[in-house]
Amino acid sequence: MNKSLKFCLALLPALLCCVLIFCLSAQTAPESSNTSSRFIKWILTVFDPDFSESPAAEQTKNIQSLSTLTRKCAHGAIYFLLGALVMIPVAVRIRFTPYSAAFAWLFSVLYAVSDEIHQYFVAGRSCELRDICIDAAGALCGVLFVYLIHALYRRRQKTPSP
Repeated sequence: MNKSLKFCLALLPALLCCVLIFCLSAQTAPESSNTSSRFIKWILTVFDPDFSESPAAEQTKNIQSLSTLTRKCAHGAIYFLLGALVMIPVAVRIRFTPYSAAFAWLFSVLYAVSDEIHQYFVAGRSCELRDICIDAAGALCGVLFVYLIHALYRRRQKTPSP
């Protein structure tokens, strides 16, 4: 397989992740809250079988109490994924180096900034520095995760078998 095709195939998951982030950011505030609430309700139902039998007011209170935490964790998680997915094609193109890791992280942070600016223009949404910081931390963890996995793989390859 030639390098250009390999790079394009490695880049595709990162691009799909960017599209997913863009689509989620394009949701209006009520749509975004509804998406978060459905996810929280599903999680509570999985971990607390009695949740669905509790009164609606109590369910709503529990969902609302977890809303901010869930939304911020989602920011970190999706940018962890983006950082990891961007690291792969960058490494395919310029190998695994600290520079490739820095480039993948910088791309992810710049995408986070553009994402927050995009949200500023969506009804009921806002542009928050806190979210950019969470996104940057998530992306850094994703990049470092892939870098570490690769380093461990390389070390294992170099270790002679007994």
